[in-house]
Amino acid sequence: MKPAIILRKLMLLLAMLSAWPALSAVDYFMVDGIAYHITDASKAEVEVNLKLYYTGNIIIPKEVVYDSITYSVTAIGGMAFYQSYDLTSIEIPESVTSIGEKAFYQCFSLTSIEIPESVISIGSEAFRGCSGLSSIKIPGSVTSVGNSAFSGCSNIGTVIFEDGENDLNLYSEAFNSCQLEEGYLGRNIFNYQNKAISPFQGHKTLKNVIIGNSVTSIADYAFQDCSGLTSINIPGSVTSIGNYAFSGCSNLTSIAFEDGESELVDYSKTYDDHTAYSYVYLGRILTSPAHWKRRVCLTPWGTRD
Repeated sequence: MKPAIILRKLMLLLAMLSAWPALSAVDYFMVDGIAYHITDASKAEVEVNLKLYYTGNIIIPKEVVYDSITYSVTAIGGMAFYQSYDLTSIEIPESVTSIGEKAFYQCFSLTSIEIPESVISIGSEAFRGCSGLSSIKIPGSVTSVGNSAFSGCSNIGTVIFEDGENDLNLYSEAFNSCQLEEGYLGRNIFNYQNKAISPFQGHKTLKNVIIGNSVTSIADYAFQDCSGLTSINIPGSVTSIGNYAFSGCSNLTSIAFEDGESELVDYSKTYDDHTAYSYVYLGRILTSPAHWKRRVCLTPWGTRD
């Protein structure tokens, strides 16, 4: 190849490279100290992005005006507040539908956050290491919570999965290293293989959990080794209890199977030896399947205070 042709190609390449930052820069802008990325120019939508260091209280607006265009803030992008150690609180508008991966990763000083009902997905490690959080509420609108989303949030003691029309896809490691003490389970939870799972499995600190009337199944090992749990009510909406759901719940002494229209199929061996219970209420027919050593069918019995 002639030197002149090589030179022209090199000059063209350099021109393209030099133009690239200018071309991409128009997709990003800052307003009132918050960085935004235009995700859909035709719909005038932006996300909070750019991995800047934020401090104090941040209020994300529902809309932002830039260059005479009003944009709707629809997402918090991946790593948007990554390692903003001095971020203490944040307000997320109802326009936001997703929280990206590692969005609030290791925001140690963040003590509370309210996830709006508009949010549908929470990315992997979104709040990982946010040790200042003491409780979290997952609204019923959320259908997906990524791997290790709240892992390392060592002071989270209360988690609420609000009632929702859709089931929730959740990675089982989502709440690793949390010290869960209280919980509310408002709907069915499945992993990404569409298998029922429980965020409470293995949490020895768990003392109280309420199961909502939208829940229809309790997962295998759902409360395994929750040795702090002393009582539980199974609502009438539940039609099946998974294998070893209460295995290792050494202090569980009170259990109520609430009245319901459907028969309850129990795989958990909860009734293998119910003499340890100080209180039992059985409000409907409970069947233990044939894979046990014996098939058991218990009819309603018990007392109410």
